[in-house]
Amino acid sequence: MKILKGLSFLTIILTLFACHDDNDSHVVAQHYVHKYGFDMSKNEWQNRTKEGTVTTVLDNGVTVTNNYNNDALHGLSTYSFPHSSILEKIYDYDNGTLIKETHQDEAGIPYREKTYEPDNKTLIILWDKTGVPISQEQYENNALVNGKYFKPNNELEA
Repeated sequence: MKILKGLSFLTIILTLFACHDDNDSHVVAQHYVHKYGFDMSKNEWQNRTKEGTVTTVLDNGVTVTNNYNNDALHGLSTYSFPHSSILEKIYDYDNGTLIKETHQDEAGIPYREKTYEPDNKTLIILWDKTGVPISQEQYENNALVNGKYFKPNNELEA
């Protein structure tokens, strides 16, 4: 019985170590560029105020680009499709605050956009695969307060 308890304890400990998430564990390469255009080392980037762009290539083939101003995400942060230059996700930040996120298909056509407005309001727009709007919904505190829904010929339905 003591052996079983010991093995159980060892299994739990090993599982916890295996689940430890190292931020660099999936990073293949990173490139740091100051806002004035000169390349920086990782050490220089971490020891200074973050001003510029970090481009990260992950082992799954996704390229992540983050833009910073005064240590905060500012402007666009993008995620490509694996092994592609076409963007899958685009996040727009204003001094660390997420203001909009856009999701695109593999052709680069947006199909979902979520805009974060003041006072806990969000606007979600959906498009079909040809780029025609399907719906525009406005939420306040996660409750739907307004919606527009379109027919396939882009006529307002409701």
